[in-house]
Amino acid sequence: MGSMGMGVVPLVAYHTVWEIVENYYLKKKFSNLFPDSSTDTVVNMLGDTLAVVAGWSLNLKDRVKDDPIVGNWTLPMLWDGWSSTDSSA
Repeated sequence: MGSMGMGVVPLVAYHTVWEIVENYYLKKKFSNLFPDSSTDTVVNMLGDTLAVVAGWSLNLKDRVKDDPIVGNWTLPMLWDGWSSTDSSA
C-alpha cells in the first residue's frame, strides 16, 4: 500500500476496519470460507496490524514520498482523482 501512496495512518485505519469486518461479519456469514472461523483474539488482531505496519515500513524502495504519516490518500486527493476531467492521463 505504501507503493500506492498510502501513509501509515490510513493503512492502520483500513486494516482495523478489515479486522472488524472479517471477525464480526465475514467469519459468521461465510464460515465455510475460513479454515478457522472462530473470532480472532484481540492479541491476534493487534499482531496482524503490527505485521501490516512492518510490511509497509519495509517497502523502502517504493515508500510514500510526500508524507509517510498520511500519504497521498487524503479525501481531497481522492476526490480530485475521481472527478478529474483530464483525458490525457
